[in-house]
Amino acid sequence: MKKTRILWVLAAFQLFSRASAQVTDFAPVGAKWYYSEQAFFPPPYGEFPHVVEVVGKQMYQGKLCSKLIGIGTAFPLVPSETVPDPLYVYSQNDSVFFYSLLSGRFELLYDFGAETGDTWVIGGMGTPGGYDSLLVHVDTTSQLLVNGHALKVLHIAFPLLPYEWGFEIVAGVGNTYFLTPDFGLYEGGPMGLRCYIDPNNELHFGPYLCDTTLITVSAPNIETSDNISVFPNPAKDLIHVQIATDVRNCFFRLFHQTGQLVHQTNVRVGMNIIETTGLNPGLYVWEIFHEDKPVKHGRIAIGLK
Repeated sequence: MKKTRILWVLAAFQLFSRASAQVTDFAPVGAKWYYSEQAFFPPPYGEFPHVVEVVGKQMYQGKLCSKLIGIGTAFPLVPSETVPDPLYVYSQNDSVFFYSLLSGRFELLYDFGAETGDTWVIGGMGTPGGYDSLLVHVDTTSQLLVNGHALKVLHIAFPLLPYEWGFEIVAGVGNTYFLTPDFGLYEGGPMGLRCYIDPNNELHFGPYLCDTTLITVSAPNIETSDNISVFPNPAKDLIHVQIATDVRNCFFRLFHQTGQLVHQTNVRVGMNIIETTGLNPGLYVWEIFHEDKPVKHGRIAIGLK
C-alpha cells in the first residue's frame, strides 16, 4: 500500500513538472490570421483581405521563433499594415515576445495571463515624439464562445493617440484589429479579424468566410455619407448620429465585432441619440443604411476608458 502511494506521488509530481514546463505555442507553423482592410479609394467600396501566416520556425537572435509574414492583399493600393513583415515572435507560458529592430531586443507583446487591473508595457516602438512604448491596461476580462471554443478575452485600454490597435485581445490568438500596435491614424485601414486558423483550430470572428474573398458593397452615395457623423469615439453611454441632409428610410445598425447585431434603429435628419448603457464594453462596428444600401460605416469603442 505504501509503495503504491509513493508511486502515485511520483507520477503526480512528474505530471505536474511536465505541465509547469509546457510552453504555449502562440504561432505554430501553418497558422494564419485573416484580416479585412477597408479600401481608401472606392470603387469598389468594400473590405479587402490580408493574410498573415507563420511560414516556419527559425533561430533568431538566440531564440527559437515563429516567422510571420503578410502574404498579400487583393487590392494593390491598400497597404498591408496588419503586421510588420517579417515579424519574429516566441512564446513563453502565457506571454508572447516580438523582436523589435528599433530597440534591438525582444519586447513583450501579449500577456494572455493578465487579469482585470493588470498592465504591461510594449517597448521598442520607436515612433516620433517620444512614443517609444505603449502602456496596456486590462479593464475587464470575459469569455467568448467561438466555434465551440470558450476563449478568454482581455478588454484593454491604451492611449488612443498615436497608435492604431484594437480594444480586445483573444488569448492564444491576439489582438482583433492588429497583431502589433501600429503608429498613425487612417481614414481606411484594417476592419478587424475575420478568422484564425492553425493545424488544430478554425475560429471565425465575423460574418465573413475564412478565405481571401473580397467583400464588396454598393458604392456609397457621397452626398449622403459626407453629411453623416457618428460620435464620440470612444463612447460611454450614448452615441450621437448627426445627419445633415434630409433623407428617408435611413437606418443605423450596430454590430459587435463578432458579427452579432446588437442595435438597429431608424435615424432622421438632425441629431439622433443612441443609448448604449446595456452593451458590454468593447469594440463595435456601426453602419448607416439608406434604402437598404450601406452608405457609411466605421468602428467605435463603447464603455472603454
